[in-house]
Amino acid sequence: MSTLYERQQLIDKFFQVGMLTHLTTPHGRGQNALRGQGKILLVLSDHNNISQKELSEYLGMTPQSTAEFVTKLVKKGLVAKNKSPEDGRISLITLTDAGRANITDLEQDIPSGLQYLTDEEEAQLLTLLTKLVEGMRADFDNADQSNGVFASVQRKMAEHMINEHLPKNDKD
Repeated sequence: MSTLYERQQLIDKFFQVGMLTHLTTPHGRGQNALRGQGKILLVLSDHNNISQKELSEYLGMTPQSTAEFVTKLVKKGLVAKNKSPEDGRISLITLTDAGRANITDLEQDIPSGLQYLTDEEEAQLLTLLTKLVEGMRADFDNADQSNGVFASVQRKMAEHMINEHLPKNDKD
């Protein structure tokens, strides 16, 4: 993408994908089951019987947050927490039968648009989006808050949302 117009088209596609995902995901209208506890179940469906520390690393969450979510899932009977036979200080987290059954429901929350991509394209998209998010997050973290950058960003986002996504006034 080299021209400003092409870059704007790219941004528009991001917004369109986000809106269509929200509208077409069954649970996306009020809650997102793919966050928090649901995300833990999905990780365990691929990497079952792992330590709580490993689970935290997969999720990119603090150990404290992971522990809170795991405790809630144990109470719901969706995961089991057992001591490692090799090292009793380590807790291993495992999906229960109820947790496995719950995975089927969570799979319905995966946006259907991904069906249009091959596995290779999904991996490429994940790599590119991760690079984009990490770069933008670093820019955001390094921004000088005293120079009004945040107010400017908020204003630009609000203007875009009003101009592109809200119905125009009849007077226009």
